Amino acid sequence: MPAFNPTAAGVTATQLPTLAIATVLAVLPVLLITLFAQRFLVAGLTAGGTKQ
Repeated sequence: MPAFNPTAAGVTATQLPTLAIATVLAVLPVLLITLFAQRFLVAGLTAGGTKQ
């Protein structure tokens, strides 16, 4: 008898396709917002980093 049986503990195989889709869906909105707002981010950082 093995010392630890993951199946008996309720641990099953990871569903990698489901995990991959969830990761893409979590990252995609942040990436799109960053890409569209990039010009405003750069303008704000440039304006804040210079003296008048």
